[in-house]
Amino acid sequence: MFWISFFLVLIGLLLCGTGLSVAKKGKTAFIAGYHTTFHPKDEPKLAKRFGFLLCLFGVETMVFPLFYSLGWMEGTHYAVLAVLNIMLALFFLAMDQWGSGSGGK
Repeated sequence: MFWISFFLVLIGLLLCGTGLSVAKKGKTAFIAGYHTTFHPKDEPKLAKRFGFLLCLFGVETMVFPLFYSLGWMEGTHYAVLAVLNIMLALFFLAMDQWGSGSGGK
């Protein structure tokens, strides 16, 4: 159990570091489809939001072994949190595309 927890903490630290890097650089690179690139309307704001989301998921990953060992959380709960993070990422993309930044024009 120790090595699995240690590995999850390392993954969490990697996710937090990646999130801080994305937020600091203010750049996002997405591939939308076949020979199509997604261009965000407000890239620095979207990068900051995605960086925060990556850090949040990293923290969730780091505290999961502790909560699991205390009996407060199971793998199913972690999976639900992962799905909620994905939905939040899609919400951030939608906010960027339909946000008030371009005035709807």
